[in-house]
Amino acid sequence: MSEWLLVSYLGLILLLAILVMVYPLRQFKKTMLILSPMVMTAVVLAYWEWGSWFEWQQFVSQERNQQQIKQVLATIKSPDELIDKLKARLDDSPSSARGWYLLGRLYASQNRWPEANKAFSKAYQFQPKDEQTMVNFAESQLQLNGGKFNNSIRALCSNLLQANPQQPDALAMLAIDAYQSQNFQEAITYWQRLLALVPPKSRDALMIRKAISKAASQDSR
Repeated sequence: MSEWLLVSYLGLILLLAILVMVYPLRQFKKTMLILSPMVMTAVVLAYWEWGSWFEWQQFVSQERNQQQIKQVLATIKSPDELIDKLKARLDDSPSSARGWYLLGRLYASQNRWPEANKAFSKAYQFQPKDEQTMVNFAESQLQLNGGKFNNSIRALCSNLLQANPQQPDALAMLAIDAYQSQNFQEAITYWQRLLALVPPKSRDALMIRKAISKAASQDSR
């Protein structure tokens, strides 16, 4: 789509608008009957062409970004190298919540939980309401704490459920916390809420039902 054509459409709309303003409507009804469809056609064509051009520009930009990402990834030989590159980027943009989150994910994939926790803590500092950041920050704390819950982890899970009552990771973690604390009915409640979110015949549903059954048997003792 060439820019001169867009300008032509806009010029046509402007010309027709001037004609409408110059000539009184009552004296030139026939003229208006002709001009009105022309104005509408010009507007539609301009919108169509301009919108298509804008969408095409977005598509080209996205494709260019994807190609750049592929080129960068092609030069990376190991996860450690990717971590180093990301850390270098964060030196230039230390307030990038997304960058810290990705760094945390990379560390977590290598079971480097102290580093992951620090990265997620940074991401949480800059974006405290992001759901996935909160989930990963809580999970990294849980890993560092040997699978035991503390008030910080509980607070993160509670905040997650306040923002999204159906947040599955928070429901699962709070269920485990309640079970470990021998609050079996509370654990069952969380697992039942989680069960309602998964396909009934899925493997997850089977595991949740087993957990509920085990908690119920513990509660009856």
